[in-house]
Amino acid sequence: MTVTFKPGSAGFGTVTAVKYNGVTTPPTAAGSYGVTADISAGAGHAAIDNLPLGSFTIAKATPTPTVLDFTLSDIACTGRPYPVPVIPVKDIAGLGEITVYYNGSTTVPVDPGEYLVTVDIAGGANYAAIYGLPLGAFTIQESPIPVPTRFRVLLPSAAGLTTDPPARTASTAVPTSRSR
Repeated sequence: MTVTFKPGSAGFGTVTAVKYNGVTTPPTAAGSYGVTADISAGAGHAAIDNLPLGSFTIAKATPTPTVLDFTLSDIACTGRPYPVPVIPVKDIAGLGEITVYYNGSTTVPVDPGEYLVTVDIAGGANYAAIYGLPLGAFTIQESPIPVPTRFRVLLPSAAGLTTDPPARTASTAVPTSRSR
């Protein structure tokens, strides 16, 4: 903030400091700040410290997707959950707790389908709360390759008995379709 004298004012010294709630560093966090000025003695006026000039408020910002770090990409179905990590961008301070939703549910998706990702962000020191902020969508695609099921089979032997195939332990992979 810059403090200057009105045109035509005479006899004042110079503004030596502008303070915000008593501190010379301009604020960047949301909040209300009382502003004062220190003015040196001039030809027609004595020096004064902490001359009240009023106050101003830095309002809490509304979160947007640009304050978040996340990646949405389509994947093949693996049968494992596919969470989308959503965190504040490195330099963002004062954002509240983030809750991620997939098609309106906090359950991390496993099954093939398209999932709209939205977030709720609780109010924080510098950001207001927001609910249902859309981040985009991703698709879990049906796996193009069947997931094999492996079986281990023991073909027993018995005295006086012949088996076809002969007695042994065999392993085999049988392709199956994914169904849920």
